[in-house]
Amino acid sequence: MARTQTAKRRPGRPPTLDPSQRKESLTVHVKPEVRAILKAAADEKGISLSQEIEQRIAGYLADPEIYKLAIEIAALVANVERTTGEKTTQDAYTLDAVLAGIKSLLAAKRVPGPAVIPEAVKQRYSHLDEKTAAALQLPEAIGTATATATMTVVWSAPRPKESSAVPQSVARSDEDPSYTTRSRTGFLGRDGEAPKRKKG
Repeated sequence: MARTQTAKRRPGRPPTLDPSQRKESLTVHVKPEVRAILKAAADEKGISLSQEIEQRIAGYLADPEIYKLAIEIAALVANVERTTGEKTTQDAYTLDAVLAGIKSLLAAKRVPGPAVIPEAVKQRYSHLDEKTAAALQLPEAIGTATATATMTVVWSAPRPKESSAVPQSVARSDEDPSYTTRSRTGFLGRDGEAPKRKKG
């Protein structure tokens, strides 16, 4: 009587049925200091190290210009803090120096000609009366509302009980300035107001 042999099942995670959910392995070699930065960022978000790396790569590929600008600003802040010997968020002089530096950096990137209200901004406030819409469409109003909303998103984000510390020498490095990115969409409400900050 012939015996029927059953194929042994390979250990590991079962294959994903949806092809769009499949992921490829990518081996990356980085310095221990860089890994520490990535691990700290991942712990802060409550995600895995692999997810943090994937999010950063995907974000860069989605809009390299924004990432390039973020790196320039991070390097500027690091250089100012190295010059003053103080932290931007803890010293008024250093903060003023950083603001002046960012203003100069962005001014060098300004395109020639007057500032024209983009169509997307006009459409956002088209349901409002002319006076209110005109006030909310000012560049200063857009920037201030977005800054307020951005801070609200960051402050309301859940914080883990413990987080890996980033080496001070790396955090202040001019060659590898660290920075974090948040969602760049949905900051402004229908009427240009920032979302309410949750209490508690």
